[in-house]
Amino acid sequence: MSQVPGAKAAEKAVHLFEEKYKDDAAVQAVWDQYQDGISKKMIEANASVHLKTPDGWAVSDMYYIPSSLLDFHAGLMEIFFEAGLFHEIAISKFLYTVPHRV
Repeated sequence: MSQVPGAKAAEKAVHLFEEKYKDDAAVQAVWDQYQDGISKKMIEANASVHLKTPDGWAVSDMYYIPSSLLDFHAGLMEIFFEAGLFHEIAISKFLYTVPHRV
């Protein structure tokens, strides 16, 4: 999988969630919300497997994030940024975990 664009960054993001920030309550709350979002969409994968699965891109210059999801979005994107995950992959992964329309 490491030859897939973004694979190394996705692996780093999982490492950040599960190792580097494992004792950070705010980061773990974001990780739990990511898992809950996946589960609500009946995706049969845990958060770390889902994050590392190459399953698409989201391409747009503008997104609407409801105020109720701002904290989750900001926390998730901070980890994705630190991991170096491409914006297009980061948004796609976020969309898997929240209700949305395209």
